[in-house]
Amino acid sequence: MFRARKADSQAAADLPWWSLPLATQHLALAAGPLAVLPGPPLLDWQISQKQQQQQQQQQQQQQQQQQQQQQEEEQQQQHQKQEEQHQHQQQQQQQQQQQQEQPGGSLSSLQREVLVEGRVLAVAEEDYQRLCQLEAAQQHQTQQQQEGLSHQNGQQQNSQHMFSACDEPPADPHCLHCSCSLEFLRLLLDCWAAHRAEASAAAFCGHL
Repeated sequence: MFRARKADSQAAADLPWWSLPLATQHLALAAGPLAVLPGPPLLDWQISQKQQQQQQQQQQQQQQQQQQQQQEEEQQQQHQKQEEQHQHQQQQQQQQQQQQEQPGGSLSSLQREVLVEGRVLAVAEEDYQRLCQLEAAQQHQTQQQQEGLSHQNGQQQNSQHMFSACDEPPADPHCLHCSCSLEFLRLLLDCWAAHRAEASAAAFCGHL
């Protein structure tokens, strides 16, 4: 009987005291002082959980800080781009104003300026030469009219017919030969200026 109790006490001493039933915990406590008994594993698990939570919180804070820095950098870049675009637009507006203030500044090397009743029109070099020929022919016609030629009425009818060439070319390609007035030249330039976005003067009056 004594040996059985001794064996039970020895077995109880080998097991952790917190895993024993309450009826036998006093045997484990009797095996040694309470100060040297290890704590339950639940405390170690709680400590490890707290450490993991702290690490996760630190990582989250670092990620948030990095995201904030990235957002601030992106905002700065966007602000710089907007300022650059604004400066570029201002430069373009200044250049356009300078070109408008300087007559002929925007003309290419293949364009000429023609002054018609105070208005400056830009025409192609080829059209400019044709208009010069037309003006010379008109001057010749004016001289003939001053000498008293009798076919003045027919020439006026031809000039009216030629003005319709801006909308629809006449059947006779030689209808403009020495038969138009300065008034027609002005109307021709006005018509070409009104349609220059669709085609050049040569397309409307290529028979010049």
